[in-house]
Amino acid sequence: MSAHIDDMLNDKNKLVIPGLTIEEAFGDIKGVNVRVIVKAIFSREPTGLVHIFVDNSNIEIEGKKLISALESVYENQLNIDYGRLLKTLLNGRQIGDDPVIVGSRPPPNDSIWRKIEDFGYRVSVFDKNYAFQEKKVDNELGLSISDAIQEYKRPGIIVLVAGDGDYRPALTRALLRDWIVEIWFWDHGKRQTP
Repeated sequence: MSAHIDDMLNDKNKLVIPGLTIEEAFGDIKGVNVRVIVKAIFSREPTGLVHIFVDNSNIEIEGKKLISALESVYENQLNIDYGRLLKTLLNGRQIGDDPVIVGSRPPPNDSIWRKIEDFGYRVSVFDKNYAFQEKKVDNELGLSISDAIQEYKRPGIIVLVAGDGDYRPALTRALLRDWIVEIWFWDHGKRQTP
């Protein structure tokens, strides 16, 4: 070791480099490869916990459209059982956090969102834009997925109920962090996003 490195050792031969970057500390030493090992302060072991995210428009529009055609009933005759949906998605597994459901604002006299909250869902509603599109819904759901990835350092399982590709960036981040991703959708309702 050079005298320069010896000056950076404390009395217990531990490297002490206050306020210096690795480059500042070792940049002038020729022919030395420096490998920095940082111990993780948390485990990366998967939790197996399920985090559920639902694009309600996918269920309300595409789901009712498909089921009404299959069962020869009118769409307005169908009601979604959100408790059963939750049970189906969990399939006996442990939930990691309150499920998140995002959708468009219903008429003022509609009580559906209050009923959904009773099942333990975190509900976010948004107005449709001038073209009756729901980009705020997609953005909110994508951000909720990203929040879960950041908040829960150990990977779990993300279950997404949606019908388009707007969530690809958030799901890609989840996969890169060793999360398992399940996507539930109505086959006829899937749309590719450019």
